[in-house]
Amino acid sequence: MRARLGPTRSAAASGCRSRPWMLTIAWLPVATALTGQTRQDPLQLVVYIGTMALTCVTLGCARALGISVRPATRM
Repeated sequence: MRARLGPTRSAAASGCRSRPWMLTIAWLPVATALTGQTRQDPLQLVVYIGTMALTCVTLGCARALGISVRPATRM
């Protein structure tokens, strides 16, 4: 039996509240690929760092609201 540290809800039960975090995770490989191009552009770094910052903010908001961003598992 797992001990619960606080009120959490699965991503499926939380509805659209965890979607912004999931969208930033889906966008992260694109931002990483843009940064890895041979020619450096300041906009590439802004997109990458902005994506990382937005991911951190949305994850922090989800945790503050008590939303679990882990996929629901069946036992």
